[in-house]
Amino acid sequence: MGGRRALGREPLLEAARRIGDAAFRTLACALIAPDRTPLPAADAIPRALRRGSLAAAVAASHAAPRWKAGREEAYAAGLLHAVPYADLLEAVARAPLPAGRFRAATLEHFRPVVGRIRAEAWRATAEIADVLSDAGNPRESPLLSAVRFARAALPQCAIGAIPVLGRKPPALDSESRAEVRRLFEFLGLGQP
Repeated sequence: MGGRRALGREPLLEAARRIGDAAFRTLACALIAPDRTPLPAADAIPRALRRGSLAAAVAASHAAPRWKAGREEAYAAGLLHAVPYADLLEAVARAPLPAGRFRAATLEHFRPVVGRIRAEAWRATAEIADVLSDAGNPRESPLLSAVRFARAALPQCAIGAIPVLGRKPPALDSESRAEVRRLFEFLGLGQP
Protein backbone atom coordinates (compact mmCIF):
# COMPACT_ATOMS: atom_id res chain seq x y z
CA MET A 1 0.00 0.00 0.00
CA GLY A 2 1.51 3.30 -1.10
CA GLY A 3 3.95 4.63 1.50
CA ARG A 4 2.91 2.28 4.29
CA ARG A 5 5.34 -0.21 5.73
CA ALA A 6 4.36 -3.50 7.29
CA LEU A 7 5.00 -3.56 11.01
CA GLY A 8 7.88 -5.95 11.28
CA ARG A 9 9.29 -7.86 14.20
CA GLU A 10 11.96 -5.25 15.13
CA PRO A 11 9.59 -2.43 16.19
CA LEU A 12 7.57 -4.87 18.28
CA LEU A 13 10.68 -6.19 20.00
CA GLU A 14 11.87 -2.62 20.65
CA ALA A 15 8.46 -1.68 22.13
CA ALA A 16 8.52 -4.74 24.37
CA ARG A 17 12.09 -3.94 25.45
CA ARG A 18 11.25 -0.32 26.28
CA ILE A 19 8.12 -0.90 28.34
CA GLY A 20 8.87 -4.41 29.57
CA ASP A 21 7.43 -7.77 28.58
CA ALA A 22 4.64 -7.78 31.16
CA ALA A 23 3.40 -4.28 30.27
CA PHE A 24 3.62 -5.05 26.54
CA ARG A 25 1.61 -8.27 26.96
CA THR A 26 -0.98 -6.43 29.04
CA LEU A 27 -1.29 -3.71 26.38
CA ALA A 28 -1.61 -6.23 23.55
CA CYS A 29 -4.25 -8.23 25.43
CA ALA A 30 -6.21 -5.07 26.25
CA LEU A 31 -6.21 -4.02 22.60
CA ILE A 32 -7.52 -7.35 21.28
CA ALA A 33 -9.76 -8.45 24.17
CA PRO A 34 -13.29 -9.17 22.94
CA ASP A 35 -14.82 -7.62 26.07
CA ARG A 36 -12.90 -4.34 25.88
CA THR A 37 -14.96 -1.18 26.08
CA PRO A 38 -14.02 1.13 23.23
CA LEU A 39 -13.95 4.86 23.79
CA PRO A 40 -17.13 6.26 22.19
CA ALA A 41 -16.03 8.00 18.97
CA ALA A 42 -19.16 10.13 18.80
CA ASP A 43 -18.60 11.87 22.16
CA ALA A 44 -17.14 15.34 21.64
CA ILE A 45 -14.29 15.17 24.16
CA PRO A 46 -12.87 11.75 23.17
CA ARG A 47 -13.24 12.75 19.52
CA ALA A 48 -11.33 16.02 20.05
CA LEU A 49 -8.60 14.20 21.98
CA ARG A 50 -8.21 11.59 19.24
CA ARG A 51 -8.10 14.22 16.52
CA GLY A 52 -5.57 16.36 18.38
CA SER A 53 -3.32 13.45 19.33
CA LEU A 54 -3.29 11.75 15.95
CA ALA A 55 -2.85 14.94 13.93
CA ALA A 56 0.03 16.04 16.16
CA ALA A 57 1.62 12.58 15.98
CA VAL A 58 1.59 12.41 12.19
CA ALA A 59 2.70 16.01 11.64
CA ALA A 60 5.40 15.83 14.34
CA SER A 61 6.84 12.62 12.91
CA HIS A 62 7.08 14.18 9.45
CA ALA A 63 8.61 17.40 10.85
CA ALA A 64 11.01 15.67 13.26
CA PRO A 65 14.08 15.77 10.97
CA ARG A 66 13.96 19.60 11.05
CA TRP A 67 14.96 19.45 14.72
CA LYS A 68 17.09 16.30 14.46
CA ALA A 69 14.53 14.28 16.38
CA GLY A 70 13.61 10.67 15.69
CA ARG A 71 10.41 10.17 13.72
CA GLU A 72 9.11 7.42 16.01
CA GLU A 73 9.80 9.43 19.15
CA ALA A 74 8.10 12.48 17.61
CA TYR A 75 5.07 10.35 16.73
CA ALA A 76 4.86 9.07 20.31
CA ALA A 77 5.32 12.59 21.70
CA GLY A 78 2.53 13.86 19.45
CA LEU A 79 0.20 11.16 20.75
CA LEU A 80 1.14 11.77 24.37
CA HIS A 81 0.94 15.58 24.37
CA ALA A 82 -2.83 15.44 24.89
CA VAL A 83 -2.71 13.21 27.98
CA PRO A 84 -2.74 16.15 30.46
CA TYR A 85 -5.78 17.56 28.65
CA ALA A 86 -7.51 14.17 28.92
CA ASP A 87 -6.76 14.02 32.65
CA LEU A 88 -8.07 17.55 33.19
CA LEU A 89 -11.16 17.12 31.00
CA GLU A 90 -12.08 14.01 32.95
CA ALA A 91 -11.80 15.98 36.21
CA VAL A 92 -13.73 18.95 34.80
CA ALA A 93 -16.53 16.66 33.63
CA ARG A 94 -17.18 15.85 37.31
CA ALA A 95 -16.96 19.45 38.50
CA PRO A 96 -19.61 22.13 38.09
CA LEU A 97 -17.48 24.19 35.72
CA PRO A 98 -19.49 25.29 32.67
CA ALA A 99 -17.92 25.36 29.23
CA GLY A 100 -16.48 28.70 28.20
CA ARG A 101 -13.46 30.96 28.49
CA PHE A 102 -12.99 30.45 32.23
CA ARG A 103 -12.90 26.66 31.89
CA ALA A 104 -10.51 26.92 28.92
CA ALA A 105 -8.20 29.22 30.90
CA THR A 106 -8.37 26.87 33.88
CA LEU A 107 -7.37 23.91 31.72
CA GLU A 108 -4.42 25.81 30.23
CA HIS A 109 -3.29 27.01 33.65
CA PHE A 110 -3.23 23.55 35.22
CA ARG A 111 -2.11 21.51 32.17
CA PRO A 112 1.66 22.01 32.76
CA VAL A 113 1.33 20.88 36.38
CA VAL A 114 -0.75 17.85 35.44
CA GLY A 115 1.77 17.09 32.68
CA ARG A 116 4.67 17.18 35.15
CA ILE A 117 2.79 14.92 37.57
CA ARG A 118 1.98 12.47 34.77
CA ALA A 119 5.60 12.51 33.52
CA GLU A 120 6.91 11.79 37.03
CA ALA A 121 4.41 8.99 37.55
CA TRP A 122 5.46 7.42 34.24
CA ARG A 123 9.16 8.09 34.88
CA ALA A 124 9.18 9.61 31.40
CA THR A 125 12.31 10.79 29.68
CA ALA A 126 13.17 14.48 30.03
CA GLU A 127 12.04 15.18 26.46
CA ILE A 128 8.63 13.49 26.93
CA ALA A 129 8.27 15.34 30.26
CA ASP A 130 8.90 18.60 28.37
CA VAL A 131 6.14 17.73 25.90
CA LEU A 132 3.65 16.78 28.62
CA SER A 133 4.33 19.86 30.74
CA ASP A 134 4.88 22.40 27.95
CA ALA A 135 4.28 25.80 29.52
CA GLY A 136 5.44 27.83 26.53
CA ASN A 137 8.98 28.30 27.80
CA PRO A 138 11.51 29.40 25.19
CA ARG A 139 13.79 26.41 25.91
CA GLU A 140 12.68 23.61 23.65
CA SER A 141 13.81 20.05 23.21
CA PRO A 142 13.73 18.62 19.67
CA LEU A 143 10.58 16.62 20.45
CA LEU A 144 8.82 19.61 21.96
CA SER A 145 9.72 21.70 18.90
CA ALA A 146 8.26 19.04 16.58
CA VAL A 147 5.03 18.79 18.60
CA ARG A 148 4.64 22.58 18.84
CA PHE A 149 5.12 22.80 15.08
CA ALA A 150 2.54 20.04 14.50
CA ARG A 151 -0.06 21.71 16.73
CA ALA A 152 0.47 25.11 15.07
CA ALA A 153 0.41 23.61 11.55
CA LEU A 154 -2.98 21.93 12.14
CA PRO A 155 -4.76 24.39 14.46
CA GLN A 156 -8.19 23.04 13.56
CA CYS A 157 -7.18 19.76 15.24
CA ALA A 158 -5.21 21.18 18.17
CA ILE A 159 -6.44 20.95 21.73
CA GLY A 160 -5.99 23.97 23.94
CA ALA A 161 -3.95 27.06 23.18
CA ILE A 162 -2.14 26.92 19.84
CA PRO A 163 1.59 27.62 20.04
CA VAL A 164 2.64 30.83 18.33
CA LEU A 165 5.74 30.13 16.29
CA GLY A 166 6.12 33.42 14.45
CA ARG A 167 4.14 35.82 12.36
CA LYS A 168 3.21 33.29 9.70
CA PRO A 169 1.68 29.91 10.65
CA PRO A 170 3.92 26.98 9.74
CA ALA A 171 3.12 25.16 6.52
CA LEU A 172 2.56 21.44 6.64
CA ASP A 173 3.75 19.37 3.68
CA SER A 174 1.19 17.69 1.44
CA GLU A 175 2.34 14.19 2.45
CA SER A 176 1.58 14.92 6.12
CA ARG A 177 -1.82 16.44 5.28
CA ALA A 178 -2.70 13.42 3.14
CA GLU A 179 -1.69 10.97 5.88
CA VAL A 180 -3.75 12.82 8.51
CA ARG A 181 -6.72 12.91 6.12
CA ARG A 182 -6.47 9.14 5.44
CA LEU A 183 -6.15 8.34 9.13
CA PHE A 184 -9.12 10.53 10.08
CA GLU A 185 -11.20 9.02 7.30
CA PHE A 186 -10.32 5.47 8.39
CA LEU A 187 -11.24 6.25 12.02
CA GLY A 188 -14.35 8.27 11.19
CA LEU A 189 -12.99 11.49 12.70
CA GLY A 190 -14.14 13.87 9.94
CA GLN A 191 -11.92 16.17 7.94
CA PRO A 192 -8.71 17.56 9.46
